[in-house]
Amino acid sequence: MNILFSRDARNFWRRLFGVVALAAFVLVAGCISDSKNSGPQSADATAVDLNDEISRATKSDQCLVLFVIESGQSKADGEAQSLFERQRDAQDSRIKSVLLDISVSRNRATANRYHVTNTPMLVCLSPQGLIASRDEAPITATVVSKRLRQVAEASRELDARFDALQAAANRDPNDLQAQFALADFLVSRQNKLEAIPHLEFVAHNEKAALPLRVRAWVEVCQAHIWIGEREKGRFGARDLIATLGPKTADARAGGNLAIGRLEIIMNHPELARQKLQEAVNAAPDSEYGKQAASELTKLSPEKK
Repeated sequence: MNILFSRDARNFWRRLFGVVALAAFVLVAGCISDSKNSGPQSADATAVDLNDEISRATKSDQCLVLFVIESGQSKADGEAQSLFERQRDAQDSRIKSVLLDISVSRNRATANRYHVTNTPMLVCLSPQGLIASRDEAPITATVVSKRLRQVAEASRELDARFDALQAAANRDPNDLQAQFALADFLVSRQNKLEAIPHLEFVAHNEKAALPLRVRAWVEVCQAHIWIGEREKGRFGARDLIATLGPKTADARAGGNLAIGRLEIIMNHPELARQKLQEAVNAAPDSEYGKQAASELTKLSPEKK
């Protein structure tokens, strides 16, 4: 009898194959785990939980200074990182410096709330996370020094104003004017991510006056675009036109203005011109029509 094909031999080979396969699986799984820990995980280790940083800054009454860079991108980014390290080592108890390196994907998503289109960028935050200043490149030692001198004093005024508006909004969550006043203040500071929930509450509340709903709705769309959620902004503008457009020309003008500005950002000048012109045609004397007309004058001449 051939030993290779006997019943006992076949059972033996099956068991042996099973052991080898299990060992190979464990080895491969271990390699994958090691690669995760030694590869992408190292990038995640430098990711910043900004909400947590702001929460701790609020509790300790510290201002935050964000150095937004993309490591390896340019000499300016490297210089900004050196400025961060210098400020971090200074150990000023009133200020905490944070490096937000957008070469890490999670940091890039976080930085979107500050409309980062180029690096480096310097963003100074009050203890409650309000934007006290936002500077785009070049970020020099002079700029950093100036902002550090200003941020503490500016933050006191900003946080006091924010506390008052938030208290008014909290007293009566259904007070539409109070909710919009808080949102309007946040938009003025370019804290548009934080403004969105308050704006949406007003925009979709049928008890709000129509002009207030339109204004809040337009601001919601532009806020989404500002923080990098472009398609949310586009869909919101279309929804505004469909929902309130039949009731007021301002809604059609505001919605088309928002879409036109988005097309400018996306470098679609012909589509931008079309939407901005629709905004002007809808309500030329409205604030939205006038803003659209202003945007049209900035576009390059239409190709014949």
